Amino acid sequence: MEILTKDLFEKGLPFGTFLNVNIPDLSLKKIEGVRICRHGTELYSEYIDKRVDPRNRTYYWQGCDLQRSVDDSDTDDAFLCRNYISITPIKCDMTDYSVLEELGCQHKAGHFPPFCPYSNSAIKSRGGFQTRPYWLAGCPALRW
Repeated sequence: MEILTKDLFEKGLPFGTFLNVNIPDLSLKKIEGVRICRHGTELYSEYIDKRVDPRNRTYYWQGCDLQRSVDDSDTDDAFLCRNYISITPIKCDMTDYSVLEELGCQHKAGHFPPFCPYSNSAIKSRGGFQTRPYWLAGCPALRW
C-alpha cells in the first residue's frame, strides 16, 4: 500500500479519475491484503414501509436489500467481502460512447427519434428558426 501511495503521489492520476478505496471493518491483522480491481455493479431491491412512530404518527421508511451476484468474484465488493482492501480507479465521465456514436450516426443520416425537438421537421415547423442548447452548438455532427 505504501509503494502504491508513493507511486501515485509522484505520477498522479489522469484528469477526471479518482480512486475508490474500500477497507474492511477489521483489525489490520485480519485484512488479507490489497486488490486493485474493477467496480462492481450492485443491484438493489427497493421498498417503502408504512410505519407508526411511538406517538402514533404514520411515517414511511425507504429501504433496500442488496442483491449480490456470485459471478462477480473480481469486483471491489467481492474482495471487500473476502477481507481485502479494494482499490478501483473511477472515471467521472459516465458517457455511453457506443450510444453517443450511434446517435451521432443517426443524426448524420437524417434520422431522429419522433420526439426529438432538433429534427429537420421540428426546425421547419418553427419557420426555419434554429434553436439548440449551448452544449450542442459546438458539435460538428450537429451543424445544420
